Amino acid sequence: MATSKPAAVPARPSASLIIVSPRNRILLLQRTAHLSFALAHVFPGGVLSSSDNGDARVCALRETFEETGLLLTTTAPPPSVSLAEAQVAVHSGQLDFQTWIKSWGGQLLPPFEVRPFTTWITPPNLKRRYESQMFITTLPRWISEDDVVAGDGGKEVVGAKWIAPREAMRMARNKEIVLFPPQMYLVNHVAECLTEGGKDEERQALWERVREVGSYICEPRREGVTEDGAWVMGLGKRGDNSVNVLLEMPKGQVGEPRAVAVVKKGQASKL
Repeated sequence: MATSKPAAVPARPSASLIIVSPRNRILLLQRTAHLSFALAHVFPGGVLSSSDNGDARVCALRETFEETGLLLTTTAPPPSVSLAEAQVAVHSGQLDFQTWIKSWGGQLLPPFEVRPFTTWITPPNLKRRYESQMFITTLPRWISEDDVVAGDGGKEVVGAKWIAPREAMRMARNKEIVLFPPQMYLVNHVAECLTEGGKDEERQALWERVREVGSYICEPRREGVTEDGAWVMGLGKRGDNSVNVLLEMPKGQVGEPRAVAVVKKGQASKL
């Protein structure tokens, strides 16, 4: 008698945020070695909390504050507010993020400034699954790009840096950093629109790109293998059907794969 496949683990709602600086750089965080996706470079983000009230945008902004100390509000808090103390308290669950912001009259960046930039659903065969709403925003004017990004004391993040999108793509191709398919796909879009220190029209081109692809629901699936062994990943019927993401698999299938390129559909067979 044939046995049925085990049911897929439910995907946990989560959110991540790409932050674009005034000089058209993006913030990448390096994960700690003891967590899932160890040492990968990712965007700030995490799983929705009950305190987010089901709002993925709030989750992305809260997680950004917890992991980096960057408070993405429309105005700066008064001098009497200690961001460092609040970051620790919010991260530990001792302080409600939204209640604290309201207590000093602050406002989170509104929805029209935190733009949806695709959703990603982990393949059903994996043990840890997420439905991750990606967002993109710009650094509020009251925050200096030159300020040190605090990190979170090593709880989830061991490094944070602003980097030009095209430089991030180069480093990923050369295996200097580890990106996963969502990060590779999205950084590639940003890199196609922005140059470091670029002009305003480049930023407008980015927002147009975000409108074009922002509603995609990407469900990565393997579609083939290149001659050198890279997996050719499609993004599902509801995702972007014009491209593939190439994955380099770890030796012995131990560890996490890394994304190494985004290619036009049909080009992977030529690699």
